Amino acid sequence: MTRQAGALGELRAVYDAVVIGTGYGGGVAACRLARAGLDVAVLERGREFEPGDFPDSTLGAAKELQVQLGSRRLGTASGLFDFRASDDVVALVGCGVGGTSLINANVSLVPDDDIFDDDRWPTPLRRPGGDFELRTAYDRARAMLRPARYPEDRLDHPLPKLEALRAAAGDGVPVDLVPINVSFDPITHSTGVHQPACTGCGDCVTGCNFGAKNTTDRTYIADAVAHGAHLIAGTTVLRVEKREVGWRVVAVATGSSAPEVVCDAEIVVLGAGSLGSTEILSRSAAAGLPVSTTLGTSVSGNGDFLGYAYDGERDVRGVGRGLDVAADQPVGPTITGGFTV
Repeated sequence: MTRQAGALGELRAVYDAVVIGTGYGGGVAACRLARAGLDVAVLERGREFEPGDFPDSTLGAAKELQVQLGSRRLGTASGLFDFRASDDVVALVGCGVGGTSLINANVSLVPDDDIFDDDRWPTPLRRPGGDFELRTAYDRARAMLRPARYPEDRLDHPLPKLEALRAAAGDGVPVDLVPINVSFDPITHSTGVHQPACTGCGDCVTGCNFGAKNTTDRTYIADAVAHGAHLIAGTTVLRVEKREVGWRVVAVATGSSAPEVVCDAEIVVLGAGSLGSTEILSRSAAAGLPVSTTLGTSVSGNGDFLGYAYDGERDVRGVGRGLDVAADQPVGPTITGGFTV
């Protein structure tokens, strides 16, 4: 895949729409607006990664680390792994074209029916057959991201970690192969992006150096660019300002003290994630933009946790092998299976 992103100096003064962020929020918005025929700019604070650019060693990963501890920031402002630590929550978000999709484990589960049917959803989202009905939205996402289950039944080499998971689940508890946004067969996307098959290297959460992950840069953003969107990387949005007609976006080169750059648009979409969008709105409020008094409140983590084991009875090959993965000793995708207790 050829590089898609330009630099901040290429940003024009006026667009129909500006989308901030390139993850699942910004990526989808950019795709839909570009397909609608609007002149769209897509701004991303991180840089563009290609297969082979992601870290493949502990030292390489350390160089891609940025950590925010209160008002202190350590590491490079464009580092792929962006840790935010507070007294209550520690969060990790991705920084790059593709957002956190670059470093997540790709799991793509559809909620149970009782979630969809909850009366607290706004009526347009719950209306059966409506244009914005949630099940329809999931179908659209599935068509773009193409989640698939690990093809355990047709591969020559089983995954020890799946065998260990089944042993942990115990007799009578099924272990399901979970759908993940990974290509297990070579495919050329409708946008012309070619994706090779997963090698089983296990490096989903540090960036796929083979291009098999169906990340938003290779799906939604590539589709937006194919429909004329102008992608600009290395650009940190400082704030948005309300104009007499439309909006003004004020940005600066990421990690730079260079002068501010502005562009105007009738539509601005904040799709920079829970933390990034809140930060932009907070800075905008400090500059005079009226916002809700509840901005930044009622935020929680998503309940993830990591478990570690050592000195086990079997080698589960649970750690990614990157470019050194052997064909007869695959690690498998970071998350491959699961069971319910």
